[in-house]
Amino acid sequence: MRRVWQWAAAAMWVMGLVTCGDQGSSSAAAAPPRTAAPRPAKVTRGEQLFPPGGLTEVSDYQGLKVDLKQYQGRIVVLNFWATWCGPCRFEVPHLVELRQRYKPEQVAILSASVDQGEPAQLKPLLTRFVSQMGINYPVLLDPRFELLRQFYRGDMNALGVPLTYVFDREGKVYRTHNGVPQGPDGQPDPGGILGREIDALLQEK
Repeated sequence: MRRVWQWAAAAMWVMGLVTCGDQGSSSAAAAPPRTAAPRPAKVTRGEQLFPPGGLTEVSDYQGLKVDLKQYQGRIVVLNFWATWCGPCRFEVPHLVELRQRYKPEQVAILSASVDQGEPAQLKPLLTRFVSQMGINYPVLLDPRFELLRQFYRGDMNALGVPLTYVFDREGKVYRTHNGVPQGPDGQPDPGGILGREIDALLQEK
């Protein structure tokens, strides 16, 4: 199953697609991500954002409360994604591998699903997805973009997923990736690029 996801996602890059937009949501107030070319996330490098002061407790896909303050002092990789997004699915195995590679007390890998719907409707969908993909890191639920808005300062109508933030141990923005991180050769390489960024932060005193 995992190889099928990777093959399908890889084909999208052949067509030049690196981000996804909303699939079927009609809520104008929510302003969900739409298909768009990557745009800057409009945060200043070094700006302290994690954990966000306006929202420190969120729910995961099972309805359990997660206190984001527990990740203070760690390097944090926060990935916003959706189940219907091919490039997002392509990233999942790489995030799984990163979770296996680093000590959880040093590096936190977090994801936030922006799938639309009520929590009770989303729970079975995300439960199946987590099981199928072997996800080994927390999956937060953000259908109304409450968490996303703590970091993204731009036009929500122009935003695509995946969107990934890397924070240093002080909670300051180190890198922002709009779309799947790509190497110098233009090929998608989320595991390699995020891994190098984590390694660089781990080496900092």
